[in-house]
Amino acid sequence: MATAFKSVLINQNLAHLDRTERLAFTGAKKAIGIVLKDGFSLSALSRVTNTLRLANGLCSSDIFDIHLIAQKSSVTSDVGMIISTNMLMADLNLNGLDCLLVCGADSAHFSLDSDLKFKLRQAAGLGVLIGGLASGCQALLEAGLLDNQQCTASQNSIDCWQHTFKKVEFRSIPYLVDGPRMSCSSPYAVVAMMVEFVGIQCNAEIAEAIRQGLPQSTYLSDNDSSSIPSFTLPNAPRPIKETIMMMSANIENPLDITALAEGAGVSRRHLERLFNKHLNASPTRFYLELRLTHARQLLMHTSKSLTEISIASGFLTFSHFYSRFKETFGYSPNHFRGNANAIPRRFGLI
Repeated sequence: MATAFKSVLINQNLAHLDRTERLAFTGAKKAIGIVLKDGFSLSALSRVTNTLRLANGLCSSDIFDIHLIAQKSSVTSDVGMIISTNMLMADLNLNGLDCLLVCGADSAHFSLDSDLKFKLRQAAGLGVLIGGLASGCQALLEAGLLDNQQCTASQNSIDCWQHTFKKVEFRSIPYLVDGPRMSCSSPYAVVAMMVEFVGIQCNAEIAEAIRQGLPQSTYLSDNDSSSIPSFTLPNAPRPIKETIMMMSANIENPLDITALAEGAGVSRRHLERLFNKHLNASPTRFYLELRLTHARQLLMHTSKSLTEISIASGFLTFSHFYSRFKETFGYSPNHFRGNANAIPRRFGLI
């Protein structure tokens, strides 16, 4: 029965509803420390905390504890907003920390004091994952934690840093997760970096569910729905990846499975075997769920009518769309439209 089928796509979609439908995570709760100094990027901080809180909201129980750390009880952001911290640097217990992030400003300079330098090196010795946001990367550089490793930076920062930190390979890309180190050159890339972090710390299913509800998606206009993130499966065999790409590019006008197989360079029978093995679903079933996922995203992030959404999701009639949606998810389309925004709103994502 279709209602008994529980693929990764169904679980991710239902995770946007009430807590009883959330994704399961059985690991230990993880402590994330974020170091702030006066002038820090409020944009970068909000993107980190919103992503982690969205992860908490999508799971059956919280998986991240967030600690804002500074030398004093409050700090002032780059836009003049005063933020209260919940942990002093002197009280930071690195033994209970899973990740330590240094949030800098959107400039090329970060003043590293001796206390933070000591804490960073101590954290590195304990195997804590350490990251730098914007100019916070300079703290990691000056502490020597990126020697013989890669670091992402804006071109202006690279021009400033490459002559001083000669053991570091600088890359002009938005963000980088390189083993036990993370770096991010722009506040706009923080969400993508943190989604990858969640995937590493938790699992791909939770990361993908977050990706489906990224803050960027909540600002889509009705005419920009095509840029809603699609399903990704980075470790799948090539024919599956290529087929999913073709499916994602042909939501409104679905392709025949035989045509998809030909496009992926395999027989239809072989493609069906691959999908059943790696996704526990036939290509036809997966394609349906991908289209219904697209419909759910349009319900959440646009004001399109149900008829418009059914057409945009590749259904010839509204009645067919409605019945397949309810059969697959166990809820009507209107149920998602009325309740799916609860999580983003709760955490300030819209």
